[in-house]
Amino acid sequence: MIVLINSHTYKMGKNEFKGFVRELKKKFKRKNIILGIEKNGVFECRKDGFENPVELLDEVQRWNRKGYKCYYVRKLV
Repeated sequence: MIVLINSHTYKMGKNEFKGFVRELKKKFKRKNIILGIEKNGVFECRKDGFENPVELLDEVQRWNRKGYKCYYVRKLV
């Protein structure tokens, strides 16, 4: 897996990547944020914040329609 963070490129194994995403989810727990998007083995870190979960899920659906897998956390009321 290739990970892009602020124009820097890193290569990670599958298990290492899963741990990386798990740590991101812990860090941004209880927020409405898209952590990153993945396509063709390339993961791009993002930090797109949203006011409410509905806006977040709408954006996730837009990315999914474009063929990306979206990693996100949302705040449940």
